[in-house]
Amino acid sequence: MRYIFIGMKHCGKSSHGKLFAEKRNLPFFDTDDLVEELYAAKLSKKGNCREIFNEHGAEFFAELEKEILAKLLSEEKFYNCVIAMGGRMPVAPDLQNELKKLGCYVYIKVADNVIFERIKRRGFPSFVDQQNPYESVCKLIRDREVFYDNLATITINVEDLPKNVVANKIAKEIEEFENNVR
Repeated sequence: MRYIFIGMKHCGKSSHGKLFAEKRNLPFFDTDDLVEELYAAKLSKKGNCREIFNEHGAEFFAELEKEILAKLLSEEKFYNCVIAMGGRMPVAPDLQNELKKLGCYVYIKVADNVIFERIKRRGFPSFVDQQNPYESVCKLIRDREVFYDNLATITINVEDLPKNVVANKIAKEIEEFENNVR
């Protein structure tokens, strides 16, 4: 089973995904890392996701994500694992059918103002309207929520809960899901 953690940028997909992977003794992968590795392999050049997006644009970045999704679906090392999926990948219209085949989705939901402050601390990406950043981030959240909700097997509203409480909540919800599937 693949457990895919989705949600907005800086919602905690990677940190919660890693904790769950450790708890289940499963390998952990982050699609952002996989995109960066693929980019380095293709262009013999390193860059983080923000740099890749800014330098080459959304279309190029989406093509890298599409290749990563194909690998997630086909390569054996990704069959039984935990994946933190970059915030854009679950909202790509042309990937929806393939995404649904991937596994159990855990939507990490965090309040708008918390997401905004986390993004603000790290610097606004180019797709955030610099004149109205809060409204821009909230609109982005609303636009993406529909896709996250559609894919979600489980939705975890984290608010300001400690990581260990969230980890236990995730484990319990997934266990209930697995018991209902059997």
